[in-house]
Amino acid sequence: VECMTLRMRCSKWMNDEEAEQLMKLVTTEENERPNVGPDEKIRVRAYFAEILLRRGQHKNSLAWCEAGLKLQKNLSWEGTFYGAVPMLHYIRAVNMMQTDRLFEAKATLSEIETYGKGYWLYKSLMFKVTVLLKEMNRQMKEKFNHISVKPGVSESASIVVTKQDFKHIEEINMVHRCKNEEMEVLLIVWEWLCEKHDISFAAFFRPDDGSDIIFVQNIDRHETVDGPVAGRFSPSNPGTLQLEWDNRYSFIRSKNINFALSTTHRPKSYIQKSS
Repeated sequence: VECMTLRMRCSKWMNDEEAEQLMKLVTTEENERPNVGPDEKIRVRAYFAEILLRRGQHKNSLAWCEAGLKLQKNLSWEGTFYGAVPMLHYIRAVNMMQTDRLFEAKATLSEIETYGKGYWLYKSLMFKVTVLLKEMNRQMKEKFNHISVKPGVSESASIVVTKQDFKHIEEINMVHRCKNEEMEVLLIVWEWLCEKHDISFAAFFRPDDGSDIIFVQNIDRHETVDGPVAGRFSPSNPGTLQLEWDNRYSFIRSKNINFALSTTHRPKSYIQKSS
């Protein structure tokens, strides 16, 4: 099963029923065998995560990845040498990329580098990682903007919310009122990731009517290893939302930022639940 699933990918050509039978077979064997340790259990979770990934069951695949990664601290030397942990990080990254979580996928993929080259699955896994990284970079280039923040300075990006944007939301809500549906609100959303090292960040909204600036987000020296940063703001009046990356504390290193900034609209309940 191990060879077929991770090396030959035979589960790709199975239908859902056959894949489910395979997972039941492995589960039964795991439950019936005495003294099954973490070395064997982490492999089972990697097999299941891979099988479910190929079925497009991303939520379940990620759940098996998390279950496997929890076993990392309990592995023997032989279990670590096999390489199931970096394999699980790879499967997590594929799941995230396929569900449009590119920043998280890239951060997860970078975890694999910390395990070096001294494990059995290294060569086969590195081929997969190289292919995935190439596709990930292509998608990043298409979907995100790029900005380089030189040492000793700050850089910013902004988006303007106009009266026309609020008029568009009101037209949408007129239809919702007729259908007795929930009203929607204008929402500014952003996401960014620093490719290496750290950087400080602030997001603030400047209303057009001259009223006080609204500070939305303020982060001091966010580390790349802490993953992507996401934020949102629902303005009540026209104005400008500005994102600012501050690298003034650095004297040597430039910081490369990938970011997305846009407007959308969401039901009011979405804003309340996600607050």
